Amino acid sequence: MGFSIFKPINLPANFFKLGFYAQPNNQKLFGWILVARDVSGSNLRPPVDYIEVGNTASLDIKQDGFAYFWQPVCLKGYQAVGVFVTTSSRKPPLKQESISCVRSELTEQSEADTLVWGFKGTSVVNLRPVQRGTQATGVYTGRNKPVVYSSLHGHAMFPKPGLVLQGKGKNGLRNDMARSDKVLDCGKGYEVIGGPWGVVEPPWTSYLRKWGPRTRYKMEKPIKTFVKILPEFVRNRLRNLIRRVPYVMLGEEGPTGPKTKLTWTGDEKYT
Repeated sequence: MGFSIFKPINLPANFFKLGFYAQPNNQKLFGWILVARDVSGSNLRPPVDYIEVGNTASLDIKQDGFAYFWQPVCLKGYQAVGVFVTTSSRKPPLKQESISCVRSELTEQSEADTLVWGFKGTSVVNLRPVQRGTQATGVYTGRNKPVVYSSLHGHAMFPKPGLVLQGKGKNGLRNDMARSDKVLDCGKGYEVIGGPWGVVEPPWTSYLRKWGPRTRYKMEKPIKTFVKILPEFVRNRLRNLIRRVPYVMLGEEGPTGPKTKLTWTGDEKYT
């Protein structure tokens, strides 16, 4: 299979690369690179040296060219967020145009994620921040437009097409996702509704009452009546089973406004 390494070129003026990009050869080119522009004048600095952290010259594999991986050595207070890759054993130039170091307080600790390529103890992996989630400060190096799919008969949205179960474990409400001709491109027009530095919040963001549909199905009352007449040992087991069923199967009311939402990860009723 193998993998390919790509060097960022033709960057906009005053932008500097922070690393290279690699991906497996059995996939279509889907990559992205992380570049930065120093607005304050103190966020980026060129490296002062390089340390070779690995190469493919000694590997007995078919190669279009050797790859040498160089870890930038940065000034005190700065860190490298990527590596420089060359096709020879000569050290890369010590220029900011080659690769930039980033001020330490603007970086985060990373960990190995998915494997790009591996051979006899030598591996290339993707990195991701150790601290992740909505409260993390890391910058996502992928697309700036998330793609989501809406369910046909509901309001749920998920990041992939196909069958998705809404709920815990193997029990859940079935949602079928597919691409359609109804597309909302948030890049063409959007409104910032919250944030620092004078962002004016629209009035509807402060609406604290429930504003969603109120739905009650007729099955809830018969189920509760049926449970009451069962023997106690059967009744408790059935109640535990019912608790595993998504609440929306029996009815739904809400949701409340964005300021009272418990979490922005998944469904707030399950987290």
